[in-house]
Amino acid sequence: MCDWKVVQAVDGAPEALEFLSQSAKIYVATGAEESSESEIKGAFSRVGLDKFVSGYFCKSNVGLPKGSPEFLEAILNRLGLPASRAAVVGDSFVKDIKPAMRLGINLNP
Repeated sequence: MCDWKVVQAVDGAPEALEFLSQSAKIYVATGAEESSESEIKGAFSRVGLDKFVSGYFCKSNVGLPKGSPEFLEAILNRLGLPASRAAVVGDSFVKDIKPAMRLGINLNP
């Protein structure tokens, strides 16, 4: 991921992450199966977003693929965070929203 020729932030991402990071910790949970945590952080660093992110979760450091409730549950356990205190923002109903709903994670913070 960090070695991709082109890495670019989504329009509005820096402003949104800066705003959100003032009142909450932000973690990235990605489905990037071939990238390590440090490679993912490197990609975020290339576009200046790493300063807003408290940590990164992926298959290589969670041991489970994104898309399962177990993936999000493992992240919550590592963070010592109950589902009721978490929020999820995602671009995939199947891999982001459905697993969060099954765990009772807040989708309307």
